[in-house]
Amino acid sequence: MADRAVRAKQFIARADKLLRWAESAADEMQRYGAEQRMDDIERTFAALLAYISSAHESISSAAKHLRMKDWRKALDNLRYTDELLFYLWKARDSETHDSVIKWRPSMLECQLVVRDAAKVNAIANPYFNQRGAFERLFFFVYGVRTIEAFKKRVNDDPMPSLERMEKAGVELRFAATSLALDSFGTLINGKQAQIAAPESHLGQTIPPSAIEVASRAIKFYRAKVDEIRSTAPPTTPATGPE
Repeated sequence: MADRAVRAKQFIARADKLLRWAESAADEMQRYGAEQRMDDIERTFAALLAYISSAHESISSAAKHLRMKDWRKALDNLRYTDELLFYLWKARDSETHDSVIKWRPSMLECQLVVRDAAKVNAIANPYFNQRGAFERLFFFVYGVRTIEAFKKRVNDDPMPSLERMEKAGVELRFAATSLALDSFGTLINGKQAQIAAPESHLGQTIPPSAIEVASRAIKFYRAKVDEIRSTAPPTTPATGPE
């Protein structure tokens, strides 16, 4: 059991390192997006796919050495059933074998930063569900009253006025370029299959954005590393003659 625990610890350390690399890659994608460096975004995302795929295998191997058969099976099954995890897994396989185009440079990313919570609450509070609150907030920021007017306003100019952002207590930050994920065809067990762009992860709706998807995947696998690390028994380092 001691040898198994040592090997498990090594796989956990490997997964931890791979996720650090993935986090660095995600940060680079954000920076490249602001600088509109499309080639660098694609190159970094392709590397990030490899990091995440290898992190999954390392975590699964650690569970195998710890004889966590059911836990490992649940992790591997989730990669089949979760849209986000399945997409990244098969995109990595496809990138290795056939290099089909799975994304496109057509998404303008937006991050909302709250500067004055009291102002935000004054606008959003009448709506009890999250979607209604965000809709009311964005309608105010863009000075519109309907979803049709909102779409037209954003299409004409995605940047709202500084005055309205100040009144709403928010700041909108944009990455000029990102990757919108597309569906793609690939072979699974020798048969052609169509992989849909992910729309949800662990029951939550997500945008088909490479940066958002990568961040969610890293967070998921980080939690799995923490979970299996807390389960692994302590190991005693080998000592030599003094």
